[in-house]
Amino acid sequence: ININNNNEITNNIIEPHVSTQHTPTQQFIKEIEFALRLNMSQRPRESPYDSNPIEIVDRIETTTAEKYRILLVAHRWGYQNNNTTHKQKEQIAMAACLHVAYLTGLPKACGSR
Repeated sequence: ININNNNEITNNIIEPHVSTQHTPTQQFIKEIEFALRLNMSQRPRESPYDSNPIEIVDRIETTTAEKYRILLVAHRWGYQNNNTTHKQKEQIAMAACLHVAYLTGLPKACGSR
């Protein structure tokens, strides 16, 4: 999911996985673990998708669009699933925040001090 220059949401960063139950699959678990290992202090930040570095933005607040992206990623990773444990939901929420903050160039993860 990406926001273009016209503030339109596009889906060119994360390819959607076809799933009708939204259960945390092995692929999602790998993505969550990868997101939890992202180095927010790395400068310049390397993109996991191409060779272009991620530019760090000069703000700490997330935009509404970024908040929606966090919700979409968490939903995709199975946050809302009744079979997802509380601990898994905490990990999914943190991973989604890290993932979006890293890719959008925020200096810190959402909610961190």
